[in-house]
Amino acid sequence: MNKNNKIYYQYLIPIIFLIIFWFIARINYLLFHSIIELFAILTAFCIAFLSYSTYRYLKNDFILNLGILYGFVIIVDILHTLAYKGMGVFKTYNANLPTQLWILGRTIEALGLSSIVIFNKKLKAFYNFIFLSIFTATSLILIFLRKFPVCFIEGSGLTPFKISMEYIIVILLTVVLIYIVLKRNIPENFIKAYIYTIIFTILGELSFTLYTDVYGFFNMLGHLFRFISYLIILVGINSKFLIFTIENLTKELNLEKEKYRNLAHYDQLTGVLSRNYFNELIEQKIKNKIINNKKDLVIMIDIDNFKNINDQYGHLHGDEVLRFFGKKLKETFRANDIIVRYGGDEFLIILNNCSFENGELAVERLKQNISINNFNHPLSFSYSINYLDYENLIESLKYVDKKLIDIKLKKLK
Repeated sequence: MNKNNKIYYQYLIPIIFLIIFWFIARINYLLFHSIIELFAILTAFCIAFLSYSTYRYLKNDFILNLGILYGFVIIVDILHTLAYKGMGVFKTYNANLPTQLWILGRTIEALGLSSIVIFNKKLKAFYNFIFLSIFTATSLILIFLRKFPVCFIEGSGLTPFKISMEYIIVILLTVVLIYIVLKRNIPENFIKAYIYTIIFTILGELSFTLYTDVYGFFNMLGHLFRFISYLIILVGINSKFLIFTIENLTKELNLEKEKYRNLAHYDQLTGVLSRNYFNELIEQKIKNKIINNKKDLVIMIDIDNFKNINDQYGHLHGDEVLRFFGKKLKETFRANDIIVRYGGDEFLIILNNCSFENGELAVERLKQNISINNFNHPLSFSYSINYLDYENLIESLKYVDKKLIDIKLKKLK
């Protein structure tokens, strides 16, 4: 599907649904209202479920607070749907009850969104939950005890309180809209969807200031705007929520893989390559025939009197010496050279495409680099050097190892 067709279907499908809903409203308004509200409830449930289930991976307070908010919106919207005129659930109440519940639901949504967007990371999920719990519970008790301000009077329509509250909600949503556009302080994936969601929500709220009959045209128009706003939430936020979650989990997984790769590939004390990874690296080079006719040098290095340093100054000090030595090795040799901790205080360096003379010069630079230190004892090393024969790798390593042992023995004499 090309880009133009995709855009075409993005507009065509909602228009088809709006036409279908308009016909349903003409035939059975109660069914129309129930479908719209159930769609909004299921969309809100998706947000709540995704935010709760992914928080331990994302650790994103904005998304968690969003989930908490829509959890309370769901409760009120379910009661609103059940209380609607003609449902027959709350038989002792009239059309005022669903209108009161509607105002409560939208107030919670507007207050919650404004708090989440404006305070963002400063808004703690626990305090958000406590506030919404108290506010929702108190308001519901007042509504069902008939102590909440009257919002709708049969025969005359909306009360000034209800109309005023709708305008207050519109003002709050407008503030949120402006704040999002100017500050852009919510996840970038959600910005565009939230802008359109809030615009259609505002249009819906304005429509709900004009009806005199709960089955009337402006009530229907408000619910159609509500459908569009929640469709945008479903497609533009929930779908991107999943993408956002997958991207973050993938990023986290890659960081974990990198962490374990470093643990496997690098010696954690000295920061140079580990012996195990060196074995893999050499095998890979031979297998992939990366080896060419250019000559590589191998240098084997052993720190002089390291056992005495450990015995006299302690193993922690010995670790500092190894750490210092590893650092100087990386500073001295080239980035494409292979530096390996081969044993306790033994290091192996493979100098790619290097002459014997340049290898000796590199060793002299290392001697100079380690001579500048803060240790209160001498620090030196012995080394052996030779060309590396990849076809007889083991023999090449044995040769420099034996040569190093002979050099160390001569020093002891």
